Amino acid sequence: MWERLRMESNENWPARILEAVGKHAPSQPTKLRRLLPLENPTYLSEANRFFSKWFSREGAWSIEESAAAYARLLEEMLRLQADYAHTGRYPHASFAEVEKQVYNNPARMREHLEALALAQFLWIDQWERFAFFADWVDQLQSTSHLEIGPGHGLYLERTVRAFQNQNTAITALDVSASSLETARAIAGNSVTWLAADFLQWEPGAPVDSITMGEVLEHVQEPAAFLDKVRQCLKPGGEVFLSTPLHAPMPDHITAFPDIAALHSLIEGRGFAIVREHQRAVDGIPLELAQRFLKPIMMCAILRPA
Repeated sequence: MWERLRMESNENWPARILEAVGKHAPSQPTKLRRLLPLENPTYLSEANRFFSKWFSREGAWSIEESAAAYARLLEEMLRLQADYAHTGRYPHASFAEVEKQVYNNPARMREHLEALALAQFLWIDQWERFAFFADWVDQLQSTSHLEIGPGHGLYLERTVRAFQNQNTAITALDVSASSLETARAIAGNSVTWLAADFLQWEPGAPVDSITMGEVLEHVQEPAAFLDKVRQCLKPGGEVFLSTPLHAPMPDHITAFPDIAALHSLIEGRGFAIVREHQRAVDGIPLELAQRFLKPIMMCAILRPA
């Protein structure tokens, strides 16, 4: 397997994936080639590293199968976006609904993760979010780290690499056992894995740092969630947070009306925003995205105020 990984790490995985996606969503490759930094060495290195692991893990789908799942997600998102434009609400209002429809449905969860894994390097807002995260985690000094909701494992694998010379104790917690299984295949065994609902979980000692990438929109009570995040963090610790606005998905619950409301929520729970990055879907101006309720990705580094 390792010989296969070494060979595939030299391949251009984004080019292969774009070709496969074009068979199912013909308009996508032209648009994505215009937006993505396909010649950027860092982009290519990170994409090739992740996808070489993603497509060589045990039980992996083929590129064609994943590309088909990605195309189906795009179609579903178009329907959900049209509904959201009229209602201002996401398809599910409670965690119980999402748990039944997605998290406790292994086949549905697998399909969703396959599509989202491709999106990490096909959507410019996702790539910029990851680059923002990588810059943070590479400079972080941490003896203990918690990731809430590792999903496909991309951020967790990057964390393991960043902390490899620090002897950092890394814990990953997710409500979905199938998600943890997938993340473990990407991030490896140097992580403590916990299958639990974060709000029901009893944490141990506070940690130096926390990652919660695209989690807040999945929870029914974001204020209570942030309160618990703060409880889990040492004084002076840091949190990487990312969340989208105007982005209905099969498992999203909380729709934030605008960036100001998100800032108010974060600061109202005792956090200061150290720095942040915002990017709208397809590179459109933020003010237009807000006006027409198009997806906006916000990511930030937080510290207790």
